[in-house]
Amino acid sequence: MSKLLRLCLAVCCVLLFPHDRVGADAQQSLYLLAGTVSAGAYVLKTNPVNLYTVGSHEKLALVRKIYSSNQNLLDFADDLHGQIYLASSPGNQGTSNLSGIISVVHEDDPYRADSVPLGHFDDFPCWGAVHNQLLSAVQYCYLNQTIEVSGNPESDETRVVAGNWALFNHFQYSGMNGGPFQMNIPVGQAASGEVMLPSSNPKVTLAKLSPSDAGMLDGRLAWVIASTDRFFVFMVEPTDFLRLKGGLTHEHPGHAGPLGIYILDKETKKWRTLDLPTAITGYIHPMVRMFEPWLVTTVAEWRPGPDQSPGHDDHERKWSNAQFPDVNGGYGTLFFDLYLPGKIVLDNLLDGGRITLDTGQEDSEVLLIQNGAILYRVNESIYSAKIVDDQVIEPKLVVTDTDVPEIHWAFWGPGTKSANSK
Repeated sequence: MSKLLRLCLAVCCVLLFPHDRVGADAQQSLYLLAGTVSAGAYVLKTNPVNLYTVGSHEKLALVRKIYSSNQNLLDFADDLHGQIYLASSPGNQGTSNLSGIISVVHEDDPYRADSVPLGHFDDFPCWGAVHNQLLSAVQYCYLNQTIEVSGNPESDETRVVAGNWALFNHFQYSGMNGGPFQMNIPVGQAASGEVMLPSSNPKVTLAKLSPSDAGMLDGRLAWVIASTDRFFVFMVEPTDFLRLKGGLTHEHPGHAGPLGIYILDKETKKWRTLDLPTAITGYIHPMVRMFEPWLVTTVAEWRPGPDQSPGHDDHERKWSNAQFPDVNGGYGTLFFDLYLPGKIVLDNLLDGGRITLDTGQEDSEVLLIQNGAILYRVNESIYSAKIVDDQVIEPKLVVTDTDVPEIHWAFWGPGTKSANSK
């Protein structure tokens, strides 16, 4: 091969980054959001949030810091239509009467810093993004109030207003992010033939159950796995949770899988059931995310013995930012009852197809599926690949860096700054 031909090939590889730009057009760049939500059994004192793109030599390039190391990331929400919402509080506060900040990441203008200060914030008992044709916002509850923070305001519009509980009819939730640190999962209840969010009054209906399931599920807690424009997916609290009052641990391994879920196709108004190849415990929620129409499950099994999950001993590393938490510590604390073989199952809810992606590493997750392409993380590296028929093919390295294990969300956006960006 001539030197000129080799040079042309090298230049083409750079211009086509990431490789063939699967999932995006040629004018877009890939953005990666890194942060750990301080929730669940493993609570961190402070944790930053950084937005990255991919720089030279397949390394991360910082776009901007969304939260600094003295802030505490409390919640994440995505309206699935271009706005991402992050809620934080100063890290030195207690757990009550929190002041806070909601930062909005605009996927069409990622460099734009957009933060809304709050006089108070509480992520319980309700928090989430809502979206319809006229509204993009995030709502949360504080005491007996529902509060709304608009995502795309007019210049003279007040950002923080009284919310509307009924707007949770348009609740958008893509599921549980990967990695060892989990968020609070939305919990509803099956009652009177409906799945409702029961955390406040008046209650709001998320879906109407099929007549064949309504009586059997009546009174059961409903864990929302995904809620999008097209699909609503939930599971009921396992009977073993009820019997043991939430105590599924190594002493009571009562729900070893598969995990049965209920799926509503909102377009056809038809329900179906599906068994997911995963187990849960009293510490771990279902590790399932929706990238429409793909439902993505991280396989977890009851730990058969003292052996560590593959790749567990490789998590210890020197972090480029010491404020990011130790991945190994999270897996050791929360996943001690589960064995993660490094398998990810993709279910196509439109055609019933199922694909298994075998990474062989416990710290693996899918970050994005778009236009027949998949982006997934394995430890400190992110790969792009194509979904063709029943296979994931042609994996190619996108980025590898020390802060990659904290990346749990990705999106495509413009590669240049807008007039609104600083």
